[in-house]
Amino acid sequence: MSITGAAHWTDVFIDTNGAPYSGVKVYHYEPGGTTTERTVWTDEAATTPAANPVVGDSRGRVSFYGKGNYRLLVTTSGGSPIYDFDPV
Repeated sequence: MSITGAAHWTDVFIDTNGAPYSGVKVYHYEPGGTTTERTVWTDEAATTPAANPVVGDSRGRVSFYGKGNYRLLVTTSGGSPIYDFDPV
């Protein structure tokens, strides 16, 4: 059996005080420390590309679909780095 759709990725980002990072940004790149953009999608069928970065809501929640490995650079709404997941 093979998976034909994209995998769902979601997370909620909060600071050390428990407050959400409103408008958190998740940039998606090729893995290996690169800044080569890589596509993620808004739907499981991978037909509608998402923006780069994907911007979280007021609760710090980010959600999208991807295929394969990525480097995910997470920043505050102002652009300060929070996390750098490589590879995911």
